[in-house]
Amino acid sequence: MKFFYLALLARQAWHILNETNSLSARVLKVVYYPSTDFLNVKLGVSPSRVWRAISEGRDVLSQGIIRRIGSAETTNIWRTNWLPRDGQLQPISCPRPDVPQLVKDLIDPLT
Repeated sequence: MKFFYLALLARQAWHILNETNSLSARVLKVVYYPSTDFLNVKLGVSPSRVWRAISEGRDVLSQGIIRRIGSAETTNIWRTNWLPRDGQLQPISCPRPDVPQLVKDLIDPLT
């Protein structure tokens, strides 16, 4: 029953992620994450039961989603799931201090 409950919460999180103009998504954004995106929100100091449940669904959802790169302008190499493979979907770390931060920095421009 717990997995069914988590699946329903993940579905709600998916709805908020994809339907950003819905009333519920707009209200939650204003109250809980006005300056960041939905996938990077912390739970907060005193969240409502609804936000706590949706955050739990978001955490389940974020374990399995990966990002489509597109133009690679906004995909962070180190914080975004973007590699299609089992296990962790992002690089762990790089020993160099001057590492690129965005996927676009890894792609050679056409000349």
